[in-house]
Amino acid sequence: IAREIYGFVMTEFKEQKEKEGGILVTMVDLYAMYNKAMRIGTGLISPQEMKDACERFVQLGLSGLQLTKINKRVLCISSGRSFEFVKGKIITIVEVTPGADLLQLTQRLNDNGSNSWTIVIIMEVLQNCINEGELLIDEQISGIHYYINSDWKI
Repeated sequence: IAREIYGFVMTEFKEQKEKEGGILVTMVDLYAMYNKAMRIGTGLISPQEMKDACERFVQLGLSGLQLTKINKRVLCISSGRSFEFVKGKIITIVEVTPGADLLQLTQRLNDNGSNSWTIVIIMEVLQNCINEGELLIDEQISGIHYYINSDWKI
C-alpha cells in the first residue's frame, strides 16, 4: 500500500511540485482523495492503514515524501522544504499586502489556478508564523487581518 500511495501522491501532485517546488497535503485530504480515486471496487483502506503506510516511506526507500506534523497536531505528507516554501510565500504576501485576511491570502497563494494550498494548510502555517513571532494579528468584526511583526520580535 505504501508504494501505491507514494505513486498516487507523486502523480496527483506532480504539477504542484513542479510549479511550487514541493508537495504539502494533509492526511485527511489525501485519505479522501486516495480512497475515492484508487480504491473503488477493491475495498477502502482505513485511516490507520494509510498512516502506517506513509510511515514506511523512508523504510522502503521512497525518499521523496515524508510524514510530518504541522504545529504538532496536523499530519501531512510533504516533500523537501515545502512548509518553509509556503511560509515564505505567506510572509511575502503579507509584506506586500499588509492587513491581508485568510481569503486574500488563499486567493493570492492559489492565483495560478491550481488551487494547490488548502485552507487547513494555510491556517496552520499562519498559526506557526504567529507562534514564532513573524506575524501579528488584528482581530476585528470584519475578520482577522495579518501584519508583519517588525517591532515585537520574540
